[in-house]
Amino acid sequence: MRRSIARLLTVAAALILLSSSASAYYFWVVYNSTSSFTPIPQKFDITALRNKTVYFLVSDSGPAQVAAGDSFNAFISEVRMAAKAWNDVDSSDLRIAFGGLASAGTPQNTPGIDVVFDDDIPPGLVAISGPTSCGAAGCPVLTSANGSSFVPILRSTLRLRRDQSDHPSFSEDMFTTLVHELGHALGLQHTLTSATMSTSLTRATTKAKPLAADDIAGISVLYPSGSFLASSGTVSGRVTTGGAGVNLASVVAISSNGPAISSLTNPDGSYTIQGIPPGQYWIYVHPLPPPASYDANHPAGISPPSAADGSALAVTTYFDTVFYPGVKDPNLAQAFFLAAGDVKAGINFSVNRRTSPAVWSVLTYGYYGDTAVHPSPLVTTGDGKGKPFIATGNGLLSGTSPVSGLTVNVLGQAGANVVGGSPQYFKSGYIYFYLAPTFGANNGARHLIFSANGDIYVLPSGVLLVQNPAPTVNSVTPATDDSGKRAALISGTYLDLSSRIFFDGTQAQVIRQNADGTMLVTPPPANGGYRAAVNALNPDGQSSLLLQSNPPAYLYDSADAPVVSINPSALPAGSESMVEITGVNTSFQDGQTVIGFGSSDIAVRKLWVTGPNRILANVSVSAAAPATPVEFTVASGLQISAQPFAFQILGQNPRQITMVPPVLNAATGTAGIYSGGTAVITVSNLTAAASSISLSVGDQKAAVLSSQNGQVTFQVPSGLPLGPAVVKMQLLSGDAVQPVVVNIDPPPPAIVSAYANPGTVADASHPLTRSSLGALLVSGLPDPATLGDFSSLRVNLGGIDHTVVSGTAQIGGAFIQFLVNPAITPGAQVPVTISYNGAVSAPYSVAVR
Repeated sequence: MRRSIARLLTVAAALILLSSSASAYYFWVVYNSTSSFTPIPQKFDITALRNKTVYFLVSDSGPAQVAAGDSFNAFISEVRMAAKAWNDVDSSDLRIAFGGLASAGTPQNTPGIDVVFDDDIPPGLVAISGPTSCGAAGCPVLTSANGSSFVPILRSTLRLRRDQSDHPSFSEDMFTTLVHELGHALGLQHTLTSATMSTSLTRATTKAKPLAADDIAGISVLYPSGSFLASSGTVSGRVTTGGAGVNLASVVAISSNGPAISSLTNPDGSYTIQGIPPGQYWIYVHPLPPPASYDANHPAGISPPSAADGSALAVTTYFDTVFYPGVKDPNLAQAFFLAAGDVKAGINFSVNRRTSPAVWSVLTYGYYGDTAVHPSPLVTTGDGKGKPFIATGNGLLSGTSPVSGLTVNVLGQAGANVVGGSPQYFKSGYIYFYLAPTFGANNGARHLIFSANGDIYVLPSGVLLVQNPAPTVNSVTPATDDSGKRAALISGTYLDLSSRIFFDGTQAQVIRQNADGTMLVTPPPANGGYRAAVNALNPDGQSSLLLQSNPPAYLYDSADAPVVSINPSALPAGSESMVEITGVNTSFQDGQTVIGFGSSDIAVRKLWVTGPNRILANVSVSAAAPATPVEFTVASGLQISAQPFAFQILGQNPRQITMVPPVLNAATGTAGIYSGGTAVITVSNLTAAASSISLSVGDQKAAVLSSQNGQVTFQVPSGLPLGPAVVKMQLLSGDAVQPVVVNIDPPPPAIVSAYANPGTVADASHPLTRSSLGALLVSGLPDPATLGDFSSLRVNLGGIDHTVVSGTAQIGGAFIQFLVNPAITPGAQVPVTISYNGAVSAPYSVAVR
């Protein structure tokens, strides 16, 4: 974020306004025992969500006031971009999606997130969010698939002030606030590692890199994917003072040139930090900082855990910050190397109480010219001389001098050193010091240690090492691409093909970078006359908004307003169906277009854009959905069309016969079918025999092969074009069945034969050998020369994925080699499959010894 020197005197107070009072690597926690403190977090019940997806719904009332040149559509785009940050965490099993605009008071029963604009927010805040987990029946405790207990979130609400005239939607501050508040809505409280779930007093994430490692660990521990915990490390132990457990101490695993991952202790002082990426770490413990003035009852804005009777368990107050095994000098601390799956237990701390921390809640700035910037950049190229940094926080100054003995150092002296002596007084509330990069330093965050009054304060990500300054967007000029379509010419500094160009919260497609450094892009769709703020995001974590608080804008050509219609416009609760959306003056684009029904009770299973004016989608209406009209929204980039009461949820018909997507490949059981193959689809309430069922795919008759146990197996017609095709079912009984859409994929590869070595066919006498090379002759693949590094290919032998190591073209297919995993269980009939871009072959049996 950009800060002129004149504004620095008030920045600390202003930043408080952007933090939430609803308190990532900590959750809303309850305990059901006073003797065994196993935390029970609040989170969404994935099993209650279709496609493991929670929908966020934006109130159609919108903000009452916006900044000059801003708009409601821009706000929607930024919320969608913020949600995408959480949705893109692969190690989390929870997905988050836009559910459209919503009318106030729409009844709905499926858990979801409401984004509303109102003034039901404590004074001094612009946003607040958090979950609701207790209904009329109280707070139920459920058990997840991995055996852990949790309290299900019934609904979450993200509140934004109605007056947003001082907070442009495109700004760094507003965007990181939206990501932060959505994190609360998903179940995360505050962290103390400068991640996005830190309060804005110390937060060091940006629009270009919205999540830190601590955020990713937090959401992934709460909603772990199948492989997450096995691919990361764990540290556990206990924090005590005078033999008693310390409650809500922050324990941090920190790498000198990498992530900082933290968790808080339980009431007995025990802690567990999961989700630590492999690497070398120090472990330290520190107290929560004193409460902020706007939330006097909660240190660090964190809501303390509650006991079984609902009472809050008090926070243990201040103590000395120490590194394991109890030292204040990190050079004397013990380092731990964590590999995937490692567990380091018994990392215990005994800490000494103190009346208050010596230093806390520090914010740092670096400089580009005379502009102070946070996160604090240090360019590692150039003359290597010291660059000025400033810091503000509690405990740094005594009057107009730094507190006696104050020092600042870079943790592990990794990539930078403090030069030029001790910190000096800058202005009221601020000190300054100099940092110089070390030779060969790599990009990334580095951590600072402030020492004073016999205590230390660790500031994760206090410095951001970069090779180049932040990018700028100097001008945006209407242009045309090579085909004559509307484009935009972007000029600026430090832009290249790795830069992402955004129009408000929607990414533009880069066409090319010209010889003069300008970039030609295709603007995302928008309504006629729309004004979009244009910004650039670079992979080093810097954005043009760090230096440009008032970015250049792109004004779209005049055009008629879009009009859309949906068919059918009503479905009963508990139904699955295809819907068709047609538009006039619309610009539907694959990857840019989403639809929403203004209710978390309606899920979009999959969507296909078949042209700029047509969409097909499979939707699912919850059986518990109340009968009610809902608002229908189509958002394509920045172009949004919303129609209140355009769709009706009807009462449930318990006898409704319904095809339930996805349609599966009968040979592999995976989604995706192909012309001439065999497919199977689940049909609820179906009792009809195969002979009583008529079925078509893409308006071509399909042979029904069987109907049993609620599943219909059929032969996919030959000659169907690739892409979406409508599946229709008719019954001789005359019962209505809603159509669904299936995607026609290319045929999957097929294994022709297996080889124990290049010249020997694998059989009982010549089995594949563990830890040796095996090979498959595969048909249906493109020329191996086009497969590059073979990352699109996967061999699965005996239930274990193997990486392809080589491939060559052969008569009859491709010869694919892989190293047989020694963990394979040997046998005479071990199944092997090969997949290409997710299309899985039928199993082939091979002997393994």
